[in-house]
Amino acid sequence: MDVVTITLGDGKERHLKMTMLGMKRFKEAMGVPVSEATKLPPDDVAGAMCWACLVWEEPTLTLDAVLAIIDVRQLNDIMKAITEVTNLPLADSPTSG
Repeated sequence: MDVVTITLGDGKERHLKMTMLGMKRFKEAMGVPVSEATKLPPDDVAGAMCWACLVWEEPTLTLDAVLAIIDVRQLNDIMKAITEVTNLPLADSPTSG
């Protein structure tokens, strides 16, 4: 399973990995499964997917807590990292259509 290291706005290094727990939490929060995340507005998806990829390491982490530490200048890097971890085409890349 791929793990991608990122540093969010609080300066703490974290490790993104999509797990079944993350998929479950994403669906509960967003109302759609991870496989349908591309149907949601990108602004909504970025924070929720980031959170879903972090709960494996910190299960009590809340979506609001993650949103509070995401610097909007990091969104492109976050989306690329999430794309790498989930294999979903969330970020612009040569392989995404």
